[in-house]
Amino acid sequence: MLEHHDANEIFHGRPIVIQHYASVDLIQDCQLLFVARSEQRHWPKIQQAIARRPILTVSDAENFATRGGSVQFSVGRNKLRIVVNLQVIHRAGIVVSSKLLRLAEVVGEASP
Repeated sequence: MLEHHDANEIFHGRPIVIQHYASVDLIQDCQLLFVARSEQRHWPKIQQAIARRPILTVSDAENFATRGGSVQFSVGRNKLRIVVNLQVIHRAGIVVSSKLLRLAEVVGEASP
């Protein structure tokens, strides 16, 4: 089953649509995929299903970026920590703002 939420939000002229996927097979038109901590045991299957697709994967799970996720968020010492895996992002064909990269810890070297 696929849950669909439309908050009538617009960003750069495009609607923001939030979908909850019950199965990896249901992921179709997705640009940003948040992988909840509770779904980390399924991460290898999710990763395989979306490989080389232009999908930014984001999670707050420990070591997410070093395990092949695009962006990991964590909080430590009352500060937001952002870890970006440039190799994964480059492989997916995604361009990341230099402003974000200045704030982030970068793992994975981007291929030339």
